[in-house]
Amino acid sequence: MSVGIIGCGLIAHSHAESLHELGVPVAAVCDLDRAQAASLARVTGAAIADDWRALLDRGDLAAVLVCTPPRAHREAAIGALERGIPLYLEKPIARDLAEARAIAEAAARTGTTCAVGYQWSAIDWLDGLAQKLRGEQIGMIALRQWGGTAGRSWFVDQAAGGGQILERASHSINLLLRLAGPVIGVAASGARVALAGPDRPPDSEIDDVLALTFELERGGLGSVQVVWQARELPVSFDCQIVTDQNRYTLDFDPHYRLSTPQGIETVQMAPSVRSLERLLADEPACSPADALAVLEVALEVERILTAGCAARKARVSSRLVTECTGGSSRSSSARARSSGSLAEPSGVVSSTSA
Repeated sequence: MSVGIIGCGLIAHSHAESLHELGVPVAAVCDLDRAQAASLARVTGAAIADDWRALLDRGDLAAVLVCTPPRAHREAAIGALERGIPLYLEKPIARDLAEARAIAEAAARTGTTCAVGYQWSAIDWLDGLAQKLRGEQIGMIALRQWGGTAGRSWFVDQAAGGGQILERASHSINLLLRLAGPVIGVAASGARVALAGPDRPPDSEIDDVLALTFELERGGLGSVQVVWQARELPVSFDCQIVTDQNRYTLDFDPHYRLSTPQGIETVQMAPSVRSLERLLADEPACSPADALAVLEVALEVERILTAGCAARKARVSSRLVTECTGGSSRSSSARARSSGSLAEPSGVVSSTSA
């Protein structure tokens, strides 16, 4: 059993380490940047394919990982699915809904195994907790995602990669939807405050800090906080859930631990490794349909933040001049109701400004 990797940047190296831990060799890699491909090939012993089509046409791959930036997902992902090669597609599923729907449709049409890279979905206690929560009334589910990351060129370009919203907050949105179900309203605030030290390029155009609030379809609220901080600071990725019967504490990084009134459950295998193990076992943790629902909500967050930015830039008075630049903050909200137009479970499928 061997796999191929399309796109050889930072996350591809991380996945290569996970595959090594599973004892799965990387047979071939490719990247538009030949130097990037050569770097990954050196550490994995893989061959370098001329392009993604040549890689997929090898005929000897048990799976392929597509680790390109979001705008470059569609062609390679659909190419793998149509060739019947199990696919691990980095999150978000795509940069826009049209491309995401095309990928989800191809997965459904071909029946090829496909997992989208929301790796915390693979934690073994998560599905059991989601089932338990269906029998309880959630009052609040609050996720805190504070940590560092590299300031890659497409990450700090909002149009190219979706910034913090798609690259990082979508992890928390995925967990919120999985545990608490669809959302019908969104409020969002963002601020540009340089916290990440040398990882943050001076020309970064994305929010460094996000505070999101969601109205749950089943009642209650959800909140997501995301902070892009210096990598040497302690990481916090956790969740608190309060219901009419229990209080739960979830630690997603670094301990993968669930604390309930009944006790503590901990898994030893990192979610990044477990998610690939599940793909190779034909048990994908996050389906394209699930990832499409996440993207719908994330894009709604992006839309209302953009609208809030435009409104504040236009508001000039003797008391307040606010621009959407470094050190600025903004907030906006929207309420959404399901239009019933999508077959997949979704978060926000239509909205009107409040």
